[in-house]
Order: sequence, then C-alpha cells, then structure tokens
Amino acid sequence: MMRKIATAAAALLLCGTQAFAFSDTSDLSAESLNSINRLTELGIVNGYEDGTFRPHKDVTRAEAVTMLYNMIPFGDIGDVFYVSSTYSDVTQEHWAFGGVEVMSALGYIEGYPDGTFRPDETITYAEAVKMIMDILNYSFVAEENGGYPNGYMSAAGWIALSEGVELVYSAEVTREDLAVLIDNALDAPIMVISSYNTDGSAEYAPDTELTLYKLMGYLDNV
Repeated sequence: MMRKIATAAAALLLCGTQAFAFSDTSDLSAESLNSINRLTELGIVNGYEDGTFRPHKDVTRAEAVTMLYNMIPFGDIGDVFYVSSTYSDVTQEHWAFGGVEVMSALGYIEGYPDGTFRPDETITYAEAVKMIMDILNYSFVAEENGGYPNGYMSAAGWIALSEGVELVYSAEVTREDLAVLIDNALDAPIMVISSYNTDGSAEYAPDTELTLYKLMGYLDNV
C-alpha cells in the first residue's frame, strides 16, 4: 500500500491540477485543487455523478462525518456492522449510517438531546476544526487553552491545520475548505504520550514521525 500511495502522490505531482477533471473547479487555487485531487485519489472525498465537485457548497453534518471517517486509517474497525441506530434520523438505510455510528462510538461526534443527529444541517468551520483536532488527539491541549472554539482554533494554527483556509468561526465550511483542512490534517503530527511522570501522569508531545497519511500505509499492510 505504501508503494501505491507513493505512486499516487507522484502521479499527482506529475499531472499537476489535472489529475481529476471536475467540471467546476477551474476557478480554484492550485493549492485547493491539489488537496481535492489528493483526497480523491485516496478515496476520502468524491465528486458527484454529474462530474462536478461543488467546491463552494456548504458541507452537511453527514458529509463532514463521512469525509473524516474516510481519512482515519481504521483497519478492520471500519468494517464493524451496527445492528441498531444511535440516532433516530440516521437509520441503517441512511447513506452515512456506518460512518456516523463509528465516529459516534469513538466520541468524535455527538448528537442532540432529542436523540437526533440532524445529518442534513450544515457545519461551521469551528465545528470542523474541533472534530479534526479531536482525531489528531489535541483535545486536551485545546481545552487547556480556552476550549471551544478559541482553544481549538489556536491549536489548529500551531500545526498549520488552517494553512490555505480563512477560518471564520461561525460560518458554514465549504467542500473546498474542508478538503484543504483534511489534506493538511493528513500530514500533521499526531499528539502522543511522550513520557510518564513519577506520579504516573502522562506527558504529551506531537510526534512528527507519526501522521494519518503514514498510518494509512502501515495499517493496510497489517
């Protein structure tokens, strides 16, 4: 798999922004196009049946969860079959059911007090960043620095998660910008336990050698 990923990355570099010919992305920056192309190659995002990507479309909760689910190298956990629905409005027939159930079980997303998930509602930049930072294990750092949303936004800046994206906390995130955020997240260092103190408490630090992109190759070879 590592060879496949390396080959795909090389192909993208050679082909530039023409690796995937979506009919509505010609107005995007080269950086955005590269992010969309890379994520499409990796199967993290998809276009539509009419050949468009709809980069300026606001992202729904179901779409965001599916994209983030696709970016995590779960290994066999991604094949877990859930026989019951956690949320009343995301049943087994819903196209995002599997991703919503796994991400909810892992604590990356939450529903509402009335038992719904509201999959068709849009998400904001702040909500998208929080989910990504949770996946990268920066939650406690963000909470120690102001919590949601400011602490998460600050932590995102430290690892260049928001590079190429103008974060407007309360605005709805677009497909283009979420693709860039996810692309940046793939290469961001994951926060890990670096050592233990004498009292048993843990010390954490970003592991610059450990990224989601690298884990994709490792888990595929297990």
